[in-house]
Amino acid sequence: MNFPMSSLYKGIKMKKLTTTILALAISASMFMGIGTLADSDIRVTLNGQQIQFEQPPVIQNERTLVPVRAIFEAMGMSVSWNETTKKILAVGDSGVITMEIGTVMLGYGSSENNIELHPMDVAPCIINDSTYVPARFIAEATGYNVEWDASSRTVVISGEARKAETEAEEYIVKGSLEYYETSVDVVDYGKLNNTECKESTMSETECTYKYNTTGEDFVNYVYAIKAQGYEMDDTMTLWGLTIMTYKKGDRTVNISYDKSDKIATITLLQSAMK
Repeated sequence: MNFPMSSLYKGIKMKKLTTTILALAISASMFMGIGTLADSDIRVTLNGQQIQFEQPPVIQNERTLVPVRAIFEAMGMSVSWNETTKKILAVGDSGVITMEIGTVMLGYGSSENNIELHPMDVAPCIINDSTYVPARFIAEATGYNVEWDASSRTVVISGEARKAETEAEEYIVKGSLEYYETSVDVVDYGKLNNTECKESTMSETECTYKYNTTGEDFVNYVYAIKAQGYEMDDTMTLWGLTIMTYKKGDRTVNISYDKSDKIATITLLQSAMK
């Protein structure tokens, strides 16, 4: 059977158009991020009052993310943004919340230097020039109850925020990894876990810090350093001593935990120093 050339030409154009539309759709999904989908019909309520957002909530990895300012202000907290560090700081009568773009750890406490860590399975991100944060983790970390109403597609937040516990002596920043300007992208273990460090080695080849801590705090540190892009290079467990090496580009960090003495050791090697 012979087809007119005009019909064949139209078929080719239609195929190209379909391919173009598919390519644009794929590009759009990549721009939004894998596993991210905007859902304008999702609602978030706090004690029966609907929170109004300038940008619609999104679903990422089966979690609801919302624009940062609206949810914090609804909880009675003021929020600030550090463009350089990509850090979010929310302050209210109940305490402070710290979060960072791309980092799966949420900090909550009485001050920036006195926080407890809450690991999340989705990190804050930037979508269409707006900063988004996971609603459930924020609410639960501060003491609220959170439920999902599937019939109305509503994140239901209820209750009251708990008062953050205070410490008689807050963590001392001196001597931490953060002290060295050339190594600011290495997570400060002591600051994040509210424990004071003891400098054990300070030389041109390495900087070592020891902390009295718990196994849970140590796991939190591993979560945090992985969230900053460090990947495990080696691991070993021997007689209650766990030793791990993490690398990120030319930076290397050795971390170990002695289960019997409950001491964590963080070593920043020369390759990580400038």
